[in-house]
Amino acid sequence: MASIVPCKNKNHKAKSGFTLIELSIVLAIIGVVLASGLSVYGNRIAAERAQETARRLNMIEDALLLFRRTNGRLPFPANGATLTGSTLGVESSTVTTGLVLSGSAYIGVVPTRTLNLPDSMMLDAYGMKITYAVDGDCTVSWLTACGDTTVTTNIRINDASGTSRTVASTGMPVYALVSHGPNMRGGWQQKVAAQLGAAPPGTVYGSTLEAENANLDYIFRDMMIQETGVATTQFDDFVRWKVKNQL
Repeated sequence: MASIVPCKNKNHKAKSGFTLIELSIVLAIIGVVLASGLSVYGNRIAAERAQETARRLNMIEDALLLFRRTNGRLPFPANGATLTGSTLGVESSTVTTGLVLSGSAYIGVVPTRTLNLPDSMMLDAYGMKITYAVDGDCTVSWLTACGDTTVTTNIRINDASGTSRTVASTGMPVYALVSHGPNMRGGWQQKVAAQLGAAPPGTVYGSTLEAENANLDYIFRDMMIQETGVATTQFDDFVRWKVKNQL
């Protein structure tokens, strides 16, 4: 008996795997998903660092208030260029690299050990030392001279336009704290005895606006964060300050 052999269709081609077009589509979808995930992750990390920096600034301000009430004055800054040793985080009035006197303001970094804070509180969440400036008269006593509105070289806080944010009726700032933000430009470094210098986008310390908080004088800038990437308008510093009657 003759066997029946199935007829094979020569025009039929069995499919196996993906075509190049299909693969390219799949890879494109995966790329979009990964990019979206990385963006969300990056935004979450940025938010967490900003929140942690704000938390540390709050703790430093609380410690400054306690120190003032206990000692009747505010502490001098610590030297920003000190990296190790017994003087790390200890207040000092010695003017040298890392601690300057501009007008009547001493400018350095947070004196964590003097404030009974851990050394880690000297740093923001970006790993840079937090700048601390204080009215020199307030480091002596909490008397009339501290925050004196008639002294033009006391700490001054300007807005984006360069206009002072304080008025004589409320007093001049007695201290200022600055985290130099995500771009870290202008902050004293943890392992190098120098400020982190200029880099894009910007001409000096990140941008022309941020330079006001890094040029080691008694004038600071406090304004809304604006991540523009443009040298003249970029600003990512976190700034805190108080006038005398707030302490």
